[in-house]
Amino acid sequence: MTDLIGEPSGCKQISNMDCAVQSTCAFTFPYKGLDKGSRAFRAFVRPSPTVIAGKPKQYGFDMESGTFTLRMIPFQPDPPDDAPTEIFLPAYLFHDGKLNLLGSSGRCELYRSIQVLRWWHCGTGEQTLMVQRAGASPTCRYILNSLRNLRLDVW
Repeated sequence: MTDLIGEPSGCKQISNMDCAVQSTCAFTFPYKGLDKGSRAFRAFVRPSPTVIAGKPKQYGFDMESGTFTLRMIPFQPDPPDDAPTEIFLPAYLFHDGKLNLLGSSGRCELYRSIQVLRWWHCGTGEQTLMVQRAGASPTCRYILNSLRNLRLDVW
């Protein structure tokens, strides 16, 4: 567990946890090397929310900077443990697992083997989550001014 940007040190790596979490996720896509021999992955593989604990205002992915951004208005101030926002983070684009993770509030859990990032926001009003490949330069500097590093638990 960490409050730092990038690869967390000292995180528990429990692969059995993915099986338990997979049964509660709305969508999973285990990565089994599907890009082997494919020439089109770069054209269509993108991070995408699969479940949003609120009303989406905007989301998108900038391929050049490797930045995924989601803005939403939450249904309630604190989502239940079993109802976070879930984002498909394709291993093809985030293969090294090193992320810059910024958000308006909350905490996240990354399940690499099933390519799912879960985000529990906290608070009312517009909430924002930004995920970047480590080393990427931000494309939306005005958003970064209002965001802070989120705790990331890696399983």
